[in-house]
Amino acid sequence: MNQLAVVESARNDSDIVKTGDVPTCDYTNNRSPRITYGVAVVTAKGIEYWQGGGNVEVQQIEVSGYPAVQLTLTGTSTLDCSVAVDVSDGQQLYVDFSPVGQESSQKQMCDNAKRAAELALVTLPTLV
Repeated sequence: MNQLAVVESARNDSDIVKTGDVPTCDYTNNRSPRITYGVAVVTAKGIEYWQGGGNVEVQQIEVSGYPAVQLTLTGTSTLDCSVAVDVSDGQQLYVDFSPVGQESSQKQMCDNAKRAAELALVTLPTLV
């Protein structure tokens, strides 16, 4: 949390891949301008889920040596950016970055999401 400059966390389960709610933690800086990171472990569908089209632009990337996809909403560049990391067959680590009340470039938002995913990958093995 220190490395991301966030001070507050809360569980806020979400239906990320349309299979029902998955455990999700939101991390915020609790000040203005507000930033939020959402971190979820999705065990029902892997990153191939995001290749199905819809209103998301998908870019193949790598996060800490793992295959991953960067996800942005089609037609916008000011809302958020998400990264989904292929951590196991049919499973993904999903990280979303959203600034509220500040304008960030799409690159900055995606860099923040990727950095948070890298940090989560360090912690993930300790949770098992």
